Amino acid sequence: MDSIPFIFIILLFHLQKSKPQTIQSAHLLDLMIRDYTIRNFNIHVKTGTVQKIHLPANFSSIDIDTAKFRCGSLKRHGARIGEFHFGPGLSVQPCVERVILVRQNLGLNWSSSIYSTGYNLTGYNYQLVTPVLGLLAYNSNPDGVAVNPYEVNLMGTEKDHILIDFLSIKSSGSPRSVNSSLLCACFTSNGNITFKEQVSAYVCLGTAQGHYALVAKHHDGSGGGGVITPSSSPGVNNGGGGKLSRWKVAVTKLCDIGIDESVCSVSWALRGTHLAIGTSSGTVEIWDALRCKRIRTMEGHRLRVGALAWSSSVLSSGSRDKSILQRDIRCQEDHVSKLTGHKSEVCGLKWSYDNRELASGGNDNKLLVWNQHSTQPVLRYCEHTAAVKAIAWSPHLHGLLASGGGTADRCIRFWNTTTNTCLSCVDTTSQNVNELVSTHGYSQNQIIVWKYPTMSKLATLTGHTFRVLYLAVSPDGQTIVTGAGDETLRFWNVFPSPKSQSRESKIGALSFGRTTIR
Repeated sequence: MDSIPFIFIILLFHLQKSKPQTIQSAHLLDLMIRDYTIRNFNIHVKTGTVQKIHLPANFSSIDIDTAKFRCGSLKRHGARIGEFHFGPGLSVQPCVERVILVRQNLGLNWSSSIYSTGYNLTGYNYQLVTPVLGLLAYNSNPDGVAVNPYEVNLMGTEKDHILIDFLSIKSSGSPRSVNSSLLCACFTSNGNITFKEQVSAYVCLGTAQGHYALVAKHHDGSGGGGVITPSSSPGVNNGGGGKLSRWKVAVTKLCDIGIDESVCSVSWALRGTHLAIGTSSGTVEIWDALRCKRIRTMEGHRLRVGALAWSSSVLSSGSRDKSILQRDIRCQEDHVSKLTGHKSEVCGLKWSYDNRELASGGNDNKLLVWNQHSTQPVLRYCEHTAAVKAIAWSPHLHGLLASGGGTADRCIRFWNTTTNTCLSCVDTTSQNVNELVSTHGYSQNQIIVWKYPTMSKLATLTGHTFRVLYLAVSPDGQTIVTGAGDETLRFWNVFPSPKSQSRESKIGALSFGRTTIR
């Protein structure tokens, strides 16, 4: 008798001592600031007038300003709130009548604890030079604030952009002579950091709401004037002494989806505890993982849903029926648009880190790129000779896309979607599933670490006895976990921090856990 199919959530808890601040999550801090702002917002203040919000004493180092704007006026005339300058052309999506903007200056302590440590900035060999500035936007009622506010998107372009002026808040000890070596850091909601050049001294450019700071190269023991030293985090492995972090693995049963159903894809929302599940019947289910409760079921596909990808509140689903559906989970409709372009099953989906481009791979051997509003692909790449399931965007270089082909192709290809060019192609001699770390099947079932852009092999990791199907990266970016057909999970310390010993000397014996899936 066949057993009823079900799905397990793998929860990884990093064992660490409590930190000085009570809020460790950037998202939770944003929610706390939002709630205090909404609660203390003076609805009688004129639209466009900036208000000061006073937080409780334990958050006294955080400075908050807020203002309400009409979306049409914001797009026509632009605005300014604190260090953020908006030129004309900035749009709000979804288009609500009014929007509340919340500007944050998180101060030195919160910036260091939440962002420098939480985002492992030292792992990139950078340190903060300024406090983190945040800009968030929420819907507003015409006659006051919304009862249940939700985050909306400020959408700009390289032409209609947001300027962030750090000149007034830079550390007083920072010498002006080093400003040319500073970079603009944008902390994304999915835990990554993107770096860009300044547009002028102490001025950065953004195209959306988010959190920004100026950073400089980290120099151990420099004691350089005005540079914030990130607070120590005992539980985060900084590579000292070559020690491995300890992980505790817990398995929790989430749901039974029925004897006639099977799970074909899963994807976590970028924020919160929602998990999307694609099924063999073509439905997409949204589950609250903390409460183990299904909160929504969405129709639209006729056949199995094998690929899912989130972009803020939009969930993209790819199916064997050859279509991609865009689903805004804030809307009542099951989907808001349908993308058609593949001639066979859609088996890979990935949004770029700026949420402006969606890449899709299919069993038709095609790699397609879509923008936020298109229903037809804006770019088509047909060089692969097997199904394209492995897709990855670079978190550091805008427009850099990697794709991997199946057994008959065995190649990783790199593309520049900005210039619409193929940058390089590497034959991996087996199937591949990721960008700089590729996982493989027959005959060695190995994991390979590559150096980009030369694509020379740094290491080959072996241990799985069947093909390696899944790969995920830990929040600190140092550890990967792989899942294979041998029904095991294996953890590998592939990307140690810069202070640890060289990868070449340590990477040979990296598997420090073997956990049976079932």
